Amino acid sequence: MNNPTANPNVSQSSGFSFDTLQRPTSTVIRPTPAKQSITPACFRTGFVRAAHPRVFSVRLRSDSAEALAEVLPLFLCGEESAVLTFGQLSAMDSLSAVDRGRLSEIGNDEAWHEIWLSGLRAGLPTPRTESTGSREMRLFYLSLNDARIGMHLARIAALDSAVCVILGLLRRRHGALASDARLSDLFARIHRDEARHAQIAAIFARQRESALDVYHTAHATRTSLIRLLLARADALEGLAICPDRLIRRLSHLPGQLLS
Repeated sequence: MNNPTANPNVSQSSGFSFDTLQRPTSTVIRPTPAKQSITPACFRTGFVRAAHPRVFSVRLRSDSAEALAEVLPLFLCGEESAVLTFGQLSAMDSLSAVDRGRLSEIGNDEAWHEIWLSGLRAGLPTPRTESTGSREMRLFYLSLNDARIGMHLARIAALDSAVCVILGLLRRRHGALASDARLSDLFARIHRDEARHAQIAAIFARQRESALDVYHTAHATRTSLIRLLLARADALEGLAICPDRLIRRLSHLPGQLLS
């Protein structure tokens, strides 16, 4: 994998503040100073250490904070994996300069997501499943790799579009996180980015692979993700997300992957 610090937009940052972000400009989120070491969930990219993120103090009920702490590492592990993945893909000589630029932009987004979610994770309780779930998450994200860029991006599109479904449920007006406007705004930013990433990845996949191959690859990725989510069913319920309904939604692939 390429050196993750190759992206100057993040790696050269001497500090971190939500105020510096450009999307959107209507809301300012200010995290509190860090009080503990911030460690990676699965993969060390170098961005968090370079950016010195601060702990994000949440305004949630204790049970909601504990539930979010159980689910968040699954997202953070994905962001860390994505930073490394898009750093590698954006340097492929076989791609055009335009395509490399698009993938590099996604990598930059993912680096910011990693920084934000690392600060959020540090502000949440320690998850009960941290020691047992980390290996499974790591193996899942490693399994997304494929020498064929189309297949690799089909898996990413399936994953990112699934993340959008979950973020949409978390952001509901009367959901478990509704009491924390800053947290809702943070997830809204990530949601918009991931929707765009899923669309771009799906286009790359369809341009390079057959519709049938894309379908089977994406479906297998969703199936593996569902297994990880089922292991966190209690936490999902603690976030006012019905696991059964979520699984049914994730079992159906979005049209953008298939046409």
